Amino acid sequence: MDYFPINVAQGKAFCNRKKERSLLKEFIKNGRHSVIVAPRRYGKTSLINQVLLELGLKHVIMELTMAVTLKDVEQIIIKSVSELLQSILPTPSKAKQKILGLFKWLNPELTLSAHGQKIVFHPDWNKLGEVNSIAEILKKLDEAATLVNKRVVIVMDEFQQLSEIGSSSEKNENEYAIEAAIRNAMQYCKNTSYVFSGSHRQMLFSMFNDKSRPFYNSCEIITIERIERSEYQSFIQSLAIDRWRKPLEDPCINRILDLSELHPHYINRLCGYFWIIGEYPTLDAIENYWGEIVQSKKSELTEDIFNLSKNQRKLLSYLAHQPDEQPGSSKVCTAIGISEASNRQALKALCAKDYVYQSKDNLYKVLDPAMASLIRLLG
Repeated sequence: MDYFPINVAQGKAFCNRKKERSLLKEFIKNGRHSVIVAPRRYGKTSLINQVLLELGLKHVIMELTMAVTLKDVEQIIIKSVSELLQSILPTPSKAKQKILGLFKWLNPELTLSAHGQKIVFHPDWNKLGEVNSIAEILKKLDEAATLVNKRVVIVMDEFQQLSEIGSSSEKNENEYAIEAAIRNAMQYCKNTSYVFSGSHRQMLFSMFNDKSRPFYNSCEIITIERIERSEYQSFIQSLAIDRWRKPLEDPCINRILDLSELHPHYINRLCGYFWIIGEYPTLDAIENYWGEIVQSKKSELTEDIFNLSKNQRKLLSYLAHQPDEQPGSSKVCTAIGISEASNRQALKALCAKDYVYQSKDNLYKVLDPAMASLIRLLG
């Protein structure tokens, strides 16, 4: 088993998040809708999947990354609803037909496949294309779940995409019409729990904290931070004993945690390499592989850095070398040679783009440890 997966971690590969797991479980079981907020590659998807695995509830994950039009959103929702509906469809024929009758305007059809019975919707797209149809589909799904007395979960990933669709739609007078439609369905549901997540924190916060937006005050917000050092130490050492019959030496595990800066993705990149090849980690081997990780990302990271303004690059470089509690201070402005107003603008932009974050010890740091290492290497 890969205990340090690059993608989704589940089961024994899932580390800690006890508080977040407990909260999310209770919210889902009690019909309290939730938003999971964290930077990219912090383990949002792993957290959601682990909780769904532990709860054992019927669910569907709607991936909205590629949704750029209202029709895209409708297609994703219709396909997802058919999958979720199929998983709760009762066996008796009469009850089954009653459930399918809720969706008669979508022309549902029961077909047989290699995996058993399958529900296929055949919508007349000429009669769709309105945000009201999105609300109706979601409401009918909740009605079906209520009829069979089952709690179901809808996860909408990269939910901030809807914000961009709504603001660019010529068809809708209300720029937040899609958000309003989903909010409308959500507020009346009885047996459906919604979980929203996304990789653009500022956009998500705007959607759920802005008083002028439909989702204002509608969900519980769970913010994911980096896992505590002691939790990672226990997790890694336990797996090291399983792998090599002995724990890692203290300098080695400390170096892994220092280089990765407790960033979940880089913990898994570093540890996963040694666990897969079966080589007991040494300080030299850890340093060498970290260098390989940084070099492998050099092109991507360099492009990201070049896309920043000059002032943003100056401040980013400063914080990579020297994290600071007050990056907008006159001391920092003098060191990088820009005005306080320009510095404030640069910091705001870097935080909004998730290049910089404020740690628990109140220091502003470069969020990606590989980027920080590369900047230090470049001088």
